[in-house]
Amino acid sequence: MQMEVCSSFHPQKIHRIKVKRLCPVCSSSYADLLHTIHYPGASDRILPVEYRIVACTHCGMVYDDFDASEAVFAQYYAETGKYSMDETCGAGGNSSSDIARFDQTIDNLLPFLPNKHLSIADIGCGKGGLLMSLFNRGFHDLYAVDPSPGCIQYIKKHYPFKTACSDLRTYEPGIQFDLIICSQVLEHLFDPRAGIEAVRRLLKPGALFYCDLPDASRYLKYTKAPLYFFDQEHINHFYPATLKRLLESNGLQVEQLFMQENYPLVGFPCPNLAAVSISNGSTYCDDVPADYTPTIQYLQDSLSREKSVDPHLNTRIAGTGYLWGVGAYCLRLLQEGSFRHLELNGLIDLDVKKQGTIISGLRVFPPSVLKECSDPNIYVIITSVLYQHQIEKMLEELGFSGRVYNLCGSV
Repeated sequence: MQMEVCSSFHPQKIHRIKVKRLCPVCSSSYADLLHTIHYPGASDRILPVEYRIVACTHCGMVYDDFDASEAVFAQYYAETGKYSMDETCGAGGNSSSDIARFDQTIDNLLPFLPNKHLSIADIGCGKGGLLMSLFNRGFHDLYAVDPSPGCIQYIKKHYPFKTACSDLRTYEPGIQFDLIICSQVLEHLFDPRAGIEAVRRLLKPGALFYCDLPDASRYLKYTKAPLYFFDQEHINHFYPATLKRLLESNGLQVEQLFMQENYPLVGFPCPNLAAVSISNGSTYCDDVPADYTPTIQYLQDSLSREKSVDPHLNTRIAGTGYLWGVGAYCLRLLQEGSFRHLELNGLIDLDVKKQGTIISGLRVFPPSVLKECSDPNIYVIITSVLYQHQIEKMLEELGFSGRVYNLCGSV
């Protein structure tokens, strides 16, 4: 069953502000404020509760401004358990959609690789699936680097790669590489400029850097739930022009840009932007600012779709229930009071790091809590955008006989 909720998302009037977090591309301290997202506090939350979506007035880079330090995000990625979970999509695993993405990456790279004896580091490698795909193609001098201890433990158990539990800026292997890959990494970095400086330090002269990330210029063409692409972890939203500017202003000459699709899940396409660049020390870049109109259009579309939902549906759900999927969309709706008419017993999530925490006064339970439910009027509202179909399957496996509402099926 699909359902809709009311929401208080309203884009604010654009005005210029002095940011707390400097532009991640040009370090400007002024930006146009486009919208502000609020998240609820939680018993274990270390990430900020307010994210200000801004566009740099100098270069046009769209990014998130907030009152938090780089150390906060470093701690978050070191402690989060979701990227080492088997169920997490897009985290370097070996699902069919993961393997298809890895094949696309390797196919992009092959025309630039002179041989298969190259030293290759995948920094932010997750569970190491891309490196395994490279290994299967005949590349064997491979280095797996990730800040998550769980991911590195997984790789050590399953793969023959050299490993390091580290982030991009602190990685000190004592050698330089022929190729560094950062796949779905730069959008997470607090300071991408410092990250690219670290890449330059780790590359041999004339060596290659490959990166890919969500393409913010095409968010609107891949509409998911409102504000889907503006979550708590993706804090940099690159257009082709701003990615090129970041790389070329820091000594990496862009050889080719790819505007493609990738699939974190089968049937769930997302806009992907990839670049192959060469370390040559040149710092020339085009000084024309990017046009961030597509971001404004995306925000307006989110408003339009949330305005169209039925604001009274919540009052027509009898009984008590749970929200399953404690992601950014669910958290934002909790903060906005969108579920205020519901009688909720709690939240459900597979991430063991979230289980037992308290969010907006609601405890996070494992899925097994549903086995203990004897109330025939119990319901579950699926609030996950990416994993809604997997949750439906798990509910069947749990033998859950109550009502199921799919929040994201209608937005």
